[in-house]
Amino acid sequence: MPILTATEVTMYSDISCTVGTIIDKGYIPYIQEKIAYTLNNFFTTDLYLQDMMVFDEIECSVRSLGNKFSDWGFCNGDDIYIYNSYRNDGYNVVKTVTLDKLFVTNPVHDELSGKSILISVVEWPLEIKHIAARMIAYDHDERPKRKGITSRSLGPLSESYGELDDNGYPKSITDDLAKYRIARAY
Repeated sequence: MPILTATEVTMYSDISCTVGTIIDKGYIPYIQEKIAYTLNNFFTTDLYLQDMMVFDEIECSVRSLGNKFSDWGFCNGDDIYIYNSYRNDGYNVVKTVTLDKLFVTNPVHDELSGKSILISVVEWPLEIKHIAARMIAYDHDERPKRKGITSRSLGPLSESYGELDDNGYPKSITDDLAKYRIARAY
């Protein structure tokens, strides 16, 4: 599964739009990538397989050339992260597991890699789901048109947005993400 569903966004926030709008506007994959790259944390687990892989665009599958996915504990419905491929890095969802293949829900590009590719199961903490829902609600309902505005006045009307983080979200929403950050090695 992705970081959260559109239904969860409506449950965990006061967003003013429908589930269909959340899906149509692509808020969930956008926020998922934003959180992962900002934190340098893809929320991978110790359930992974690193091997030479073949990606098949027609079958929408990934085949391991040496190991068996079923022996490593991969299951239908697992959210996975693919790393170190030429064309298929990113999140996907396992539709079906066979001995040596994962059939996935999102398209893949044909690739026979001569290098070792890592496929790991992803586990999103519940707290991250709540924060992501609030970020999506902010994007849809409240994001100021000009980044960095902290306050403005027009006659008797006064607005304040509070402090914003580097991505333009109120720190009151994103401060709890800090504990999930992984330091980058440069």
